[in-house]
Amino acid sequence: MMTDLKKKYQLKESIGELLIKKNKLYLDIAMNNTRIYPEMLALMDKLLDAGYPMALASGSSPEILKALCDKLGLNKYFTKIISAEDVGRSKPEPDIFLHTAKLLGTPPENCVVLEDSKYGVEAAKRAFMKCIAIPYLTEKPLDFTFYMADLLFENGMNTFQPDKAFEWIKG
Repeated sequence: MMTDLKKKYQLKESIGELLIKKNKLYLDIAMNNTRIYPEMLALMDKLLDAGYPMALASGSSPEILKALCDKLGLNKYFTKIISAEDVGRSKPEPDIFLHTAKLLGTPPENCVVLEDSKYGVEAAKRAFMKCIAIPYLTEKPLDFTFYMADLLFENGMNTFQPDKAFEWIKG
């Protein structure tokens, strides 16, 4: 992305400098505007209490993931926190999910991915993982990729049911 922006706008900064600037701007916004959905926290509590290992696999940089997890108190949930920067290719390629499964010592087919983007759903399915889709943008029609998910909450967090998701995961 930075390469494309640098070229399109004829920016003088190096790719590394642009990435640092982008991450700083994003972190400033995220630290002040990221909220935890109580329904998702309820699911994570159920999974933690039941002993399921959980990992965070995100396209964000490691620094952003660490800062947000620290601020939001999410570290207790995750055995591993993996950034797309830790793997070769980002979503919709399956690399981040396959790498995460390997780190957890779990076969991909035994993993469940919770995703809010079409690229993440595609990546999860390409990794042969089960997927619960909770679209962040719910304007209809949804992108067809969301229908690849094994469990879909079409209206995103407005209709997400932690008990239903937990029972589905257990089954």
